[in-house]
Amino acid sequence: MSANLKRFLLMSAVSSSSLLVGVVSAEPSLSASVQTCVSSVASARDKSCDNNQDEKEQFRELQLLTIRELNASIAKSPNEDFLYVRKGFILSELGDVVQALASYDRAISLNPKNPQGYFYRGSLRFKMGYANLALQDYAQALRLNPNFREVYVARAFVRAELGDEGGAIADSAQARRLTHEPPPPPPSLIPR
Repeated sequence: MSANLKRFLLMSAVSSSSLLVGVVSAEPSLSASVQTCVSSVASARDKSCDNNQDEKEQFRELQLLTIRELNASIAKSPNEDFLYVRKGFILSELGDVVQALASYDRAISLNPKNPQGYFYRGSLRFKMGYANLALQDYAQALRLNPNFREVYVARAFVRAELGDEGGAIADSAQARRLTHEPPPPPPSLIPR
């Protein structure tokens, strides 16, 4: 991937941890402790470039605590797909890609209409070296939600990695357009 293309794509990129915090805070059915844990993990992730061993250990402990909280929530509500998406995200961050993939697969089996499951599974598949499977997941996420900006950003990186610079640029441009477009008005405000 050329340096210019990489810079171009990075202008559209968003932090997956920031996305997760937004999704978690919008999910009222999560317990306060799960919301706090996931938000803390995401915040710590943004600072995880520090080389302080104590901070790394605290971060790992926070991730493990989050997994325990999510497991408890799953035991109470085993059919809630969003719990498996969050669990997959944390497991992926811990490096347990096999269990993370299983969590995303479970989330998708519970709710195949939720584009987030496909988005996160696609991101993990790309990380694992399965770019074509990642593209399939991103395509499904976009079929379900054509305005899912983060999918365009992620797919742009995969396309660039595969040498499809035109596709990468098109996806990056679409992500930027979605950023600058105002959201549609609520249905109650649309004139009939």
